[in-house]
Amino acid sequence: MNENALKPNTTLRGKAYTYTIQKVLGQGTFGITYLATTQVKVTGALGELETTMQVAIKEFFMKEMNGREENSVTSGNKGGVYDKYKQKFAREAENLSKLHHPNIVRVLEYFEANNTVYYAMEYMEGGSLDKYIEQKGGLPEAKCVKYAKQIGAALSYMHAHKMLHLDLKPGNVMLRKNGDAVLIDFGLSKQYDESGNPETSTTVGGGTPGYAPIEQANYHEGKGFPVTMDVYALGATMFKMLTGERAPEAADILNEGFPAYELQKHQVSNALIACVAHAMSALKKDRPQSVEAFLKSLDNREEGDVWPEEETDLTESEEDVAVPIQPTVDPTPTQNASKYKKFITLGLTAILIIAGTVVYTILKSDSKVTENSSPTEQTYSSTTQKTEQEVDSSSSATNTTPTFTELGVDLGLSVNWAGWNVGASAPDEYGGLYGWADPSGKKISGNNDEYPSANPPLNICGTNYDIANVQWGHGWRLPTKAEMEELINKCKWEWGTYNNTKGYKVTGANGNSIFLPAGGYRSGWLGGEILEKGIEYEKSREGYYMTGSSYEETHSIPHLYFHSGRRGLATNPRSNGYSVRPVAPKK
Repeated sequence: MNENALKPNTTLRGKAYTYTIQKVLGQGTFGITYLATTQVKVTGALGELETTMQVAIKEFFMKEMNGREENSVTSGNKGGVYDKYKQKFAREAENLSKLHHPNIVRVLEYFEANNTVYYAMEYMEGGSLDKYIEQKGGLPEAKCVKYAKQIGAALSYMHAHKMLHLDLKPGNVMLRKNGDAVLIDFGLSKQYDESGNPETSTTVGGGTPGYAPIEQANYHEGKGFPVTMDVYALGATMFKMLTGERAPEAADILNEGFPAYELQKHQVSNALIACVAHAMSALKKDRPQSVEAFLKSLDNREEGDVWPEEETDLTESEEDVAVPIQPTVDPTPTQNASKYKKFITLGLTAILIIAGTVVYTILKSDSKVTENSSPTEQTYSSTTQKTEQEVDSSSSATNTTPTFTELGVDLGLSVNWAGWNVGASAPDEYGGLYGWADPSGKKISGNNDEYPSANPPLNICGTNYDIANVQWGHGWRLPTKAEMEELINKCKWEWGTYNNTKGYKVTGANGNSIFLPAGGYRSGWLGGEILEKGIEYEKSREGYYMTGSSYEETHSIPHLYFHSGRRGLATNPRSNGYSVRPVAPKK
């Protein structure tokens, strides 16, 4: 690989072992790594056995400064630069030898020879993570998260010992034969004391473009122990694992935003995209403030997921008519009242098919509608007024203005839930997909200056930024993060079909139910406009429902997601377009 590298069969004598060079494994700016063999003695109950072991040996060799005469390294050593960095390399080897973690490379010894410094470490047959990613063209989520946790555990251990890596990337992660990830190459690592002060005066290296945060190139010491640099690099390493491509440089992300669309193209779940975007926030204060906090977000993502269950039909007959999942309503007669004839017809058909399953009793404006859902009888009371405009599944919220005097479906939770989405006129309609803090329904982002402000409050529930409050009124509003978590954790979820629409039937402990259609979401990364994602939502079992909560610095919101049988609470850009299912206070 390099004419200045040691030749095969060259012998190196260390402090405890003698090594024979086999070949060059790689070369960087400050070193050459070789595959070598050494003889070791294994002691057993009956005696000793001498065996040959493969090791990797790293030699300090400055590519732009050093030469070689026979085996000895030569250098002009201008201004003492060579000696300075050789001492740093020796400290790296010494510090690394003190780190004992299953996901950090094990060092046998370091020693001086040939006018330079070497250290011998375990050899990993699996090759680099970078090569593995290239071979596979990107990794599935489960494997990415597995490696991220192993690498994160190594970083967390380093940080506990007051050491930063500062050059984490897939090329500096090796894979053992069993597939475990191991952190290597501590050439830019920096040791700090217990007070958070650097033990040496050498500056923090700039790191590798695409993996180094923007502050690393100009970092000034004396500002604490900056672990968020390694957090950023871990997020960028996950980006490479998931896409097969290096992330944009940090300055580009600062100016153009996080490229979530690259992850979306690879069908990465929104929950994991949110984790990676959080770690790669351009501003260090917006990132998880420790590796442990980042790993916890990965755990929370997994705890909220439910693995795919067998798909079932929500109805009790072959005709999709017997699922009592919408809040019963008393429609005030309008020119649009004909839309409800289908529900009457469906109800009568269900009675003929399953005696006593569903009973629709529709009276006039002050009447109540009772739905008989076996085995628990549910009774809802409400008054609904509609505009005279026809409503379709892609309409904006201005096309329908429900007003309820008796509010919503009681699922036995802290609030009542609406029976359908904003922009819909029935439980089986998708409704619109709306930008956060945009009550106009015009499908624009709530994160820019278009409408109505670039700085809405962090909780827009019930405010003039809340589309449910503005469009429906009468106490309706967006749910909070806590109220959405309550819906996820305290109700029974069943995937199936209602009136030919796929989605989840969500049933409270009291037996009452609502239906959440799989309406997908819209990507809002380009100029604030919410663009269609372009997948078949029902086939991927995909839906996203907005909350009124937000994180100001990260421009993201917690929201309900379900995808391919998994569901939970995720954090995603508030510029995207989501379904809206309003809530109202209990009376």
